[in-house]
Amino acid sequence: MTFAAEKTFTLEGIRIPDTRLAREITQFVRDNESGLLFHHSSRVYYWGALAEKRSITNFSMQAVVHAHPRSDQFKEDIIQSFYDGIKHKPDTTFGNVKADVLADKDPAFRRGNFCSVIRGSAWRG
Repeated sequence: MTFAAEKTFTLEGIRIPDTRLAREITQFVRDNESGLLFHHSSRVYYWGALAEKRSITNFSMQAVVHAHPRSDQFKEDIIQSFYDGIKHKPDTTFGNVKADVLADKDPAFRRGNFCSVIRGSAWRG
């Protein structure tokens, strides 16, 4: 996998910590995952930190996207990446948005129905 050289990026006082653990995790993700997931995870980190500070602005959101860009095919790439991560464990998608991903990518997938689970349970009443 190849990545563009990473620059130190600070946004409204927020940066990835310069600790051994953070460097090791960053390297692990770079070595084992796609650039798509690295940049997506980085944006999520910055947005989460900004949200905690309650200082998300249009400028700060765009600055993070600029530092960790989305590909031209980001929408389909991220859906495919979600699918690749859950296709081997479809039952874990019960009651969450990942069921939509499986329904989109796997024509044989049948999502669970919470009401059917309750009605079909051994519960009295």
